Amino acid sequence: MNNVVKSWLFLFIGAFFSIGQANAQIDCAGTILTAIETTKTASFSATPTITITQRNGEKLEFLKSSFEYQRNFEDNQYLTRAYIPEENLTLISNDTGNYAIYKGEFAGEVLDNPISVLPEKYYKTIPVNEIETAQCTVREIEYNSVLCYEITMESTYDTKRLERIFTASGKNWNVDGQKIIANQTMKRVFIIGKEDKIIRAVYSFNKDGILKYGIDMGDVVIKENDAELFATPSNLLGKFLTPQILIMKYKDK
Repeated sequence: MNNVVKSWLFLFIGAFFSIGQANAQIDCAGTILTAIETTKTASFSATPTITITQRNGEKLEFLKSSFEYQRNFEDNQYLTRAYIPEENLTLISNDTGNYAIYKGEFAGEVLDNPISVLPEKYYKTIPVNEIETAQCTVREIEYNSVLCYEITMESTYDTKRLERIFTASGKNWNVDGQKIIANQTMKRVFIIGKEDKIIRAVYSFNKDGILKYGIDMGDVVIKENDAELFATPSNLLGKFLTPQILIMKYKDK
């Protein structure tokens, strides 16, 4: 995997600070599911940091990337724009397709935008019954100057319950159970705005408590963004499988 892919294709993490009010009395599953639905239709600007943990021999590496992000939700579809300064790359998704602009000059259509719909990318595959059956703890925190709930949900280690939760009925649990447990995310942390119910961050950990991946949305401003931000670039140079191919082609131009 080259450095361009490492720097922004996956990723997660951010700092958060407790204000000391632990064990807030709320419905954990209900709060998370409400936040998912509220965030789904929100328009906003943000400054996300994405992180993914990668093992390099005996060492763990935390690959991070921060960028500017705008998103509008219109007519049941997303318009998104991200500017990744470390790559001098802008990614746009609208109703006509996905586009990349390199160095503010070289633009092309791309097959996919890997950071289009955020933060949904980092929790959209979580089964609802995992959320509903996980053990959970809650505390109130101040996160980027916004009062939030920090909800930690931990999945069961009981293989019969895991089988139901992860719909793995075809597996031989005597043989594959520990492998499945090792590969599944066993703990997740959601940071959710107390008043606006917008998801500010999602952290995912394996069974050993090691961070796997996630996203910190940074400074979130809920608003409708200027439609021009999501316009299809002019003077397209062609179609490219990935933004990386566009970058490599025009890197020395």
